[in-house]
Amino acid sequence: MPQHSAHEQYLLELINAARAKAGVQPLAFDNDLSEAAEGHSRWMLATDTFSHTGSGGSSPTQRMKAAGYTLAGSWATGENIAWATTRSPTGYNDEIQLLHNNLMNSSGHRANILNGNFREVGLGFEVGDYRGRSSGFVTENFAKTGSDLFLTGVAIDDKDGDKFYDPGEGLSGLTIT
Repeated sequence: MPQHSAHEQYLLELINAARAKAGVQPLAFDNDLSEAAEGHSRWMLATDTFSHTGSGGSSPTQRMKAAGYTLAGSWATGENIAWATTRSPTGYNDEIQLLHNNLMNSSGHRANILNGNFREVGLGFEVGDYRGRSSGFVTENFAKTGSDLFLTGVAIDDKDGDKFYDPGEGLSGLTIT
C-alpha cells in the first residue's frame, strides 16, 4: 500500500484548490490508484519513455485495475502525465508547482483535473534520470466507481502562515470525531 509523500500531498492540495475554484468537489486519495500511478512514473523513468502506454502495452485503465482498483457500476478513469527537469535536490516544491501549472494550461489535462465525475485520485511523483537529466515525473490517475462518497482533507501545522499545506506541515496520528 503506497505511503503518500509530502510532495504528492502538496500536489493533491493544488489539484483540490483548482477544483474548489471551479466549484468542483475535492478528490480523495486512493491507494490502488496511487500504486498504479507510482508504478507508471517509475516505469517511464526506468525506460526513458514518456507515454500513456505503459509496461507491456498497458493502458491507464488496465494499470489501475491491475493495481486492485475495482471498476463497478457507473465508472470512469483518466490519466495525466508530466515531467520537468529538477533544479533542487533538497525539495521539489517548485517542480510540483510547475508540473501542476503546465497541466492546468493544457485543455485536455485541465479537463481531467476539473472533471466533476471523478471522485478519487492516485498520484505518483518520482525523481530520476530521464535522457541524461535529473527529472521529476508525475502520473495522475483519476477515477470514479459506483456511488461511494468520501470525506477529504489534511490537518496541518501552518508553519509559514499561508493557510495552505506545504511539504513538512502535515500532522499525523490525529483522530477526527
